Amino acid sequence: MGNSIFIILATLLWGLWGFLNKFAQLRICAPQIAIMGALSSVITLPIYSLIIKSTNQTFKWDWLAIIIATLAGVIVALASMFYTFALKNNNIATVSGFTTTYPLITLALSMMFLNEKVSFNQIVGLICMLIGTFFLSR
Repeated sequence: MGNSIFIILATLLWGLWGFLNKFAQLRICAPQIAIMGALSSVITLPIYSLIIKSTNQTFKWDWLAIIIATLAGVIVALASMFYTFALKNNNIATVSGFTTTYPLITLALSMMFLNEKVSFNQIVGLICMLIGTFFLSR
């Protein structure tokens, strides 16, 4: 199974995250949810530490990579905030369905800047994802 467990956990946790954001909006406003989400990420630091130790990884002080990783953190915080705002006035199936198309952007950027290759099956999968998004938004 190897690293597949991380894929499974990420998928399950992202699904739970979307549901909990929608559920929290029954009681508090979207900005408060976004702020609480950003603040609560500090709680995960011990988990990161355990993963780093268990996978024999080390910290490197590559400043360009640190800046890029920090930018990625800011972007995910903003994306989470906009997702939470979108949930306020939209159906969760529509918001979740549409936002799951982000791999198209990731893939396009990776192909342009990281020389990632895409197989025929992956292209078919992406087309299926777009078709699914179309039906979820109806």
